[in-house]
Amino acid sequence: MVSLKVKPPLVGNHWKPIVVEQFGTTNTDRRSAKVPSSRRLLSSLCFFLSACASNCAAIRDKEKQPFPEQTLEDRVGGLNTLNELLVDYNYHIRPSAEKNLPLQINVSIHVLNVEWKADKLTLLYSLCQSWHDDRLIFKGYKEIRFPYMKIIWMPDLYSPMEISKNILNSGYVSVTPNGEVRLRQRILTEQPCLLTVQKVVEDDGKLNCTWTAKSYQHNADELQLYLENVVTLNDDLQGRAIAYSSDGFHDTVNTSTGQHYRIEVTYEIDTGITKAVLENALKQLTYK
Repeated sequence: MVSLKVKPPLVGNHWKPIVVEQFGTTNTDRRSAKVPSSRRLLSSLCFFLSACASNCAAIRDKEKQPFPEQTLEDRVGGLNTLNELLVDYNYHIRPSAEKNLPLQINVSIHVLNVEWKADKLTLLYSLCQSWHDDRLIFKGYKEIRFPYMKIIWMPDLYSPMEISKNILNSGYVSVTPNGEVRLRQRILTEQPCLLTVQKVVEDDGKLNCTWTAKSYQHNADELQLYLENVVTLNDDLQGRAIAYSSDGFHDTVNTSTGQHYRIEVTYEIDTGITKAVLENALKQLTYK
């Protein structure tokens, strides 16, 4: 027996000593109390499997349970919030119209593909437009996303140079709690870009093709266009001769309907029709 001194409890005005007894076992006792190892291992294994089975069942039951109500509210809350914002919303009226201030539209362009053939330039590009609409400010921290629909005011950007335009997908709209709206679309357009003999002689087949965009009905006092950053080309276009550089800017231009903002992007195209190609073609025509 081993006595250990510990802090005793107070009994009346005196401390009562406590004796803790620690019992040991002899080798003979261990042998007599020893359980066969195989039986002990089997017992432990059964206990482990039983515990795992109960835990797995609990996990499966938890997975079958529906999401908490708050999670479901978060998932559909964006559309509910949008519906509330649109109760008295008139998409025919541009933002800032009541304040009699011009609305700023930030534009960014990412070119996905460029092709020049038979005096026509074909562009495939991703167009992003962003602006602020105070009528769409809401409380929250998540943005609202929905497919392109004419339910809120949208910019009327167009290019007078285009002879054909195809929006490959309608795009989608996102609205942040501070009222910032972003519209993203993928567009395929075709416009004339003529290569003359003079261009071949002077620039060795290099050709500048200009793409211009402006508002259809809003003048500079109502809508301002800003090219947000330099026009970017897709990675696989960087090494191709068909479009090796691009440059863009925004400014104002006077028209018959007043002063308008416009965005202008110039693509420098290497058509591959060089002076050597032209001279060779002329020789063949001469010999015939």
